[in-house]
Amino acid sequence: DPFAGVKGPGLALGPGTVKGEVIITGVKKNGPADLQSMTLKVGDVVVGVDDASVKGQSVEGIASKLREPAGSEVRIKVERRGLMGDQYVHARVRRGDAKKPPTPTAPAPGAGKDEGGAWFA
Repeated sequence: DPFAGVKGPGLALGPGTVKGEVIITGVKKNGPADLQSMTLKVGDVVVGVDDASVKGQSVEGIASKLREPAGSEVRIKVERRGLMGDQYVHARVRRGDAKKPPTPTAPAPGAGKDEGGAWFA
């Protein structure tokens, strides 16, 4: 399980197609974001965490904002692009005990990054 040990909402993040964007690349099945919000989707662009803009921040930086303390609530704002134009989606998720991949190259305690470059929160 790539989410082993990460205390977060159960999201995988990666770089978007536009420079400086961070997108949701995965939602942990039965994880906090999946069970509590059911509104966050793969491809959503993360634009805010806890009412603060995260535009232009790194994948690692945004992932760290989404993690810990376990059990606390995090507010996530995403931009969803579609045929009917762009829309913003807000979700409130309690941080759970999502998991961290067993990788020796994780840059900091509690950070989760897989070999493909995805960061887990």
